[in-house]
Amino acid sequence: MKPKLSQFLIVGILIIFGSCQESETTKKTTLKLWYQQPADATVKDIPYKWKDDPEWLKALPLANGSLGVMVFGDVNQERIQLSEESMWSGSPDNNDNPDAYPAQAKIRELLFQGKITVLF
Repeated sequence: MKPKLSQFLIVGILIIFGSCQESETTKKTTLKLWYQQPADATVKDIPYKWKDDPEWLKALPLANGSLGVMVFGDVNQERIQLSEESMWSGSPDNNDNPDAYPAQAKIRELLFQGKITVLF
């Protein structure tokens, strides 16, 4: 083998094995998010003023790019707010359902009766 090629292979192998080892900083890092108190889930939202709503700002935002949720974390009364990408204008798909409004009353009735599985 030529000297430059063998040196290149040795350096490459050392880099590969060196990058596979776990660093000390990775072992010591614990990813933990902790709040002093939960957001109050009983407080009503201020419509269209969420950026100034103190309780809404205390909620924990979770998202994956398509589905978002604000978790309030109140132990006595849990509340979550969902946001799904097709609900917003500007989607490349036409997700409007003209038959949705007439079914809204029946959907609410089933939800309040606890018959959630019927909706699926």
